[in-house]
Amino acid sequence: MIFQLPHQNEIAIKFIQTNRKRKVCKITNPEKLRTLVENRYYWFMLTILETETGILKDDWHDYFGEKYRRDTKDFNGELMEYTRSTTVLTTLETEDYYSKIRVFASVDLGIYIPLPNESEHDYLKL
Repeated sequence: MIFQLPHQNEIAIKFIQTNRKRKVCKITNPEKLRTLVENRYYWFMLTILETETGILKDDWHDYFGEKYRRDTKDFNGELMEYTRSTTVLTTLETEDYYSKIRVFASVDLGIYIPLPNESEHDYLKL
C-alpha cells in the first residue's frame, strides 16, 4: 500500500495492532517516477528527431521502446518479454533511457540533442 495521506497511516497502524496473525511489514520510500517535465523533454527530443529525419515521433517512441525498454516478467511460471512504459520508469531510469537516445542520435544519425539545461525550450509550458 502506498501511503500518501495521514489517515492512511492511521488505518495501517490500526490494522497491524488488531490483526493477530503473524506478519512482516516492510517500509520503504518509493522511488520517484519520471516527472511531467521529464516527459515533455522526451517528446522534445523525439520532435527534434522527427524534424531532422522525417520519421514520426510516435514511430521513434516505438523504436526506442523496442531498443531500450525491453524487459521480462514471470507470468504464471513463463517468462514474457514486454516493452516497459515510460510512465513506470524512475527518474534514474528515465535519464539513462534519455542518455541512450542522445548517444544514438549523435553516433548513428549525426544529430545533436541538447540536454534539458542546454535548451531555451520551456518544458514547463503546457
